[in-house]
Amino acid sequence: MKNLILMSILLLGVVACHNLTQKPEQTDAPVELVELTLHVTGMTCGGCENAVIGALEEIDGIDTATASYVDEQVSVMYDPQKTSAEAITEIIKNTGYTVVSTLETEPE
Repeated sequence: MKNLILMSILLLGVVACHNLTQKPEQTDAPVELVELTLHVTGMTCGGCENAVIGALEEIDGIDTATASYVDEQVSVMYDPQKTSAEAITEIIKNTGYTVVSTLETEPE
């Protein structure tokens, strides 16, 4: 009986070790990013641009974000499986700026 218990423990250890060394499956499917450009008012300086970019870069699924207070635009490349245009708009609003309209949305 003692040998059976020891064999069971040893077997469980080997299985657990094997599971830890397995790599997760990776998909080769490329992520199709979407470009979203928004007309945003209320930004008055480079600090405003940085505040918007910083807030957007915290969102999972944002690939790149740029902002221009001169052009009153924010552009974002994002993964639509991880976030949405609505979530991006809400983040900008929560940062203190007004999203007037969507200028363009197109797949890459």
